[in-house]
Amino acid sequence: MKRFINDILKYTPFLKIISLLVVLWLIFSAALFFSERGIDGTSITTYEHALYWTTAAYLPSVYIRVLPFLLTATISADVSLSMLELKKTGKVAMRLNE
Repeated sequence: MKRFINDILKYTPFLKIISLLVVLWLIFSAALFFSERGIDGTSITTYEHALYWTTAAYLPSVYIRVLPFLLTATISADVSLSMLELKKTGKVAMRLNE
């Protein structure tokens, strides 16, 4: 595992890309903060709020890409558990938001 991580750090631009993303995040958060500063009724009153909202604006696009995989895994796990329960007890209990 250590060799794998060393190879990634040595032969790929991983650290440069992560550094660039962090710098861009900080710059765009500052731009959002300064553009919202002084506006009545804004929820972005501090730089920390701007950091939060720039992250919150990005995450839905990540969830849209990941959600189908999570949903498929959840459904298949629930079906598998129901089948195991049916095999053990002969009946399946209805599970809602456990």
